[in-house]
Amino acid sequence: MDKIRLPNGEGTYLYRPPSWGCYKLVFSDPKTGARAVREIYAYGWGYSPWAMDHPDRVQLDLDKKVYQTGETATLQIKAPFAGRALVTVEREKVYDAYSVELKENTGIISIPVKENYKPNVYVSVHLIRGIKLLDKRAPARAFGTIPLSVDCREHRLKVTINAAKEYLPNRTVEVELAVEGGGGETQLTLAAVDEGICQLTEFVTPDPWEFFYGKRALGLETYDLYGMLLPEVAPVETKDSPAGDEEMDNIRRRNLNPVAIRRVKPVSLWSGVLRLDAAGRTRVKLDLPQFNGTLRLMAVAVSGTRFGSATEKVLVRDPIVLTSTYPRVLAPGDRTEIAVGVFNGTGRQGDFNLELRAEGPVRISGFAKKKLTLAKGEEKMVTFAVAAKEEAGTCRFVLKASGNGATTTETTELSVRPATPAVTAGFAGSVAAGKSAIIELPGGWVPGTARYSLTLSPLPMIEFTGRLRYLLGYPYGCVEQTTSRVFPLLYFADLAGAADPAFLAAGRAETYVRQGIEKLQSMQLQDGSFSFWPGTDYVSPWGSIYAAHFLVEARKAGYIVADRIYDRMLTWLETMSRKTIEGPVSRQLRVYALYVLSLAGKPQLSSMAFIKGQQLSQLMPDSRAQLAAAYYYANDRQTAREILPNTFAAYTGKRETGGNFNSAVRSDAIILSVLADLDPSHPAVPKLVERLVDAIRIDNWGTTQENAFALMALGKLLHRKEAADYTGEVLLNGKVIAVFDAKGTKRLGDQRLGEGKIAIRVEGVGECYYYAEATGVPEKPPAAASHGLRVEREFFDRHGRTLDPERIRQGDLVVVGLTIETEEDNVKNVVLVDLLPAGLEIENPRLATSAELGWVSEKSFTPTYLDIRDDRLIVFADFGRAGTYRFYYAARAVSRGTFVLPSLRAECMYEPEVYGVTSGGKVRISD
Repeated sequence: MDKIRLPNGEGTYLYRPPSWGCYKLVFSDPKTGARAVREIYAYGWGYSPWAMDHPDRVQLDLDKKVYQTGETATLQIKAPFAGRALVTVEREKVYDAYSVELKENTGIISIPVKENYKPNVYVSVHLIRGIKLLDKRAPARAFGTIPLSVDCREHRLKVTINAAKEYLPNRTVEVELAVEGGGGETQLTLAAVDEGICQLTEFVTPDPWEFFYGKRALGLETYDLYGMLLPEVAPVETKDSPAGDEEMDNIRRRNLNPVAIRRVKPVSLWSGVLRLDAAGRTRVKLDLPQFNGTLRLMAVAVSGTRFGSATEKVLVRDPIVLTSTYPRVLAPGDRTEIAVGVFNGTGRQGDFNLELRAEGPVRISGFAKKKLTLAKGEEKMVTFAVAAKEEAGTCRFVLKASGNGATTTETTELSVRPATPAVTAGFAGSVAAGKSAIIELPGGWVPGTARYSLTLSPLPMIEFTGRLRYLLGYPYGCVEQTTSRVFPLLYFADLAGAADPAFLAAGRAETYVRQGIEKLQSMQLQDGSFSFWPGTDYVSPWGSIYAAHFLVEARKAGYIVADRIYDRMLTWLETMSRKTIEGPVSRQLRVYALYVLSLAGKPQLSSMAFIKGQQLSQLMPDSRAQLAAAYYYANDRQTAREILPNTFAAYTGKRETGGNFNSAVRSDAIILSVLADLDPSHPAVPKLVERLVDAIRIDNWGTTQENAFALMALGKLLHRKEAADYTGEVLLNGKVIAVFDAKGTKRLGDQRLGEGKIAIRVEGVGECYYYAEATGVPEKPPAAASHGLRVEREFFDRHGRTLDPERIRQGDLVVVGLTIETEEDNVKNVVLVDLLPAGLEIENPRLATSAELGWVSEKSFTPTYLDIRDDRLIVFADFGRAGTYRFYYAARAVSRGTFVLPSLRAECMYEPEVYGVTSGGKVRISD
């Protein structure tokens, strides 16, 4: 123990370690008891105490945490033994390598720091001991790595945002941006985004410097043969799959409301790319919309290899703050009250005038103007009575408040949504040259919802435009429906454009296909199959093979499908193709998987040979065609021809609502599609075309899969333009409203088409094909009906007591009970659509897990999937046995008024003829 004196509280203590090792220096004040401890390590020649702590690890230390380029880094090596060391500088590749002889188990090496080491590299040491050194049982090699960081601060730009702390909405404001050391070559952008959105999405202000110069991972993997020096040990096997990165994506929610509006308009402003002046500054003008809240200003700058960013938060608010409460939607005939909170932020007491103006299919049913007196910082509520007209469309409320020299205006859009769904009536046919056709489109639609169109073309496939539009607009999104929606677009984008040029203009078909690919990729499970509904683990084997079929064809058509998704999918298909479970369902799945694998260039010849030799006579006709196609794409054309029969019997089984989704239409479509590729002159082709065309009646939409396969099959044969040279006229009530010819497709979207008789006249040579369509919401709601399904809706309070829908109090929790009764067993893929009255909002769609309302837990069936929208709840379910099932969810009475109670509808998605619907009613919500 040494004693030292510290004049003025500071001093120096010298200590010479007697040998290598770790030392702890303890300094203590005998008067106060204060202590300080410092650990040091002394290294020298000889074996150090770390030698056997980690016998296969090399400890590495650098003399600095961060280096400048051009400096020399000193690396201290602490090894468990002496030997030859390979020192490498690496990241995504090996930059430099040094060979060092460690005569003892310590050493120091100098490494020049180079420019390409930025932002960091890793120094690794592979040490191999001499064969005569140490004990024979000691490790033969040791390894260690350490990151070496290089200073990149010279590449950081200092960005400054000069903005006021507070702004008024509905104004153009100016923000100054400055970049220290920036000039004319510096580019930057400014974004202004609602801080609430940033927090909800956990969005972090972009930092390009961190992206380009942040610490990078070591991209190299290191291997050696050390394991071969030890006895082999069998790996531990487990049946459980390892944790993976199973992707889940939010469901792409299509808007089922025919009157689409964006109720809440998010604030997201962007300046575009800007350049600085000579002083390194620029000014940006932002047009602030109607908004009260905090905006996050985010600036990003780049100048060559230098990057920077900055962020500031500013408050946007009016001196008079309006907080209005509207229903999410309205229906024709609804009457409600709009509550408005008025806050006086002007700094003094005053009188304020409030006025509400309505535009569109809505009117103010009470006083449109109100007056009130507010003290400084006081808030009061006022209400306005409004009523929706007997028509649908977008309405707009303009609320204006003024007082104390300040004025505030707030604009809100609502959709007046029909209480019944839209329906479509289509008419198709052809007109030969020298003849005419008469069409009369139906009327009786709710005002504002009717849409009429007429398409004329020399393409025979134009007759099936309605089928394609049905697929493109299908409102749900399981794996089969998503695939069916986009599969035909791989081949018939021009037909889709003819169906609705505005809908698929400027490459929109390709966009839809890419979106379909992205959604299917997000639905893939770890084993390579695809979940039936987004975010679930339920798998439909047929649906997964169908999705794989589309992805294979999409990649062949030039679309990008991620390799890991594609490879994992093919591995799963190979597993499916080798399954030997007996039965028609399994055989059909196995053959379909073999067909898709051959399309992908990976034919499974042994499995194909087994089915051909042992099970060919047991295959369904469409499976037999797919097996022939599997051989065809495996370049065995002779076997493919041998498997194909001369005729194909029609499918006589019942249309399946689940499982493999078999039906007569799909069976014929699969066979025809195969023959169109393998042998278009096959004798069965004309009969199959005839059967399909007869089955695809315009007034019977069928299922999504039937439509998709039928369109692809018929399109391969009927897609070519017929030889024609004609001109024609479209007349409405005897007056010409359009002319056309055989040079292309013409589409009329004229609302006058619903005002009388339409005549189509054709002169010249050839045949003109047409498709006419009327879409709208019927004025008369559908009557209650039961066709294989019976549905009913009831209202309860939180204790299970029945509620009168015309005696609900504002703020009450309302439990909605949905009853569905099936007449047959095994009714699968049923969709139950419950449109809410405008005064209710969904609060808890899963009451079966709620302890507070436990009385519903034993009575409520478990849906396969739930889709929750602003104005409706959509429930998907399978029912194994005939019987009565119930589902409950909670809603909150939020708006006072009298509202239309829409019909409740249930439908079997893969057998649309099986459905049930209730009549409508009224809901009254009062104080």
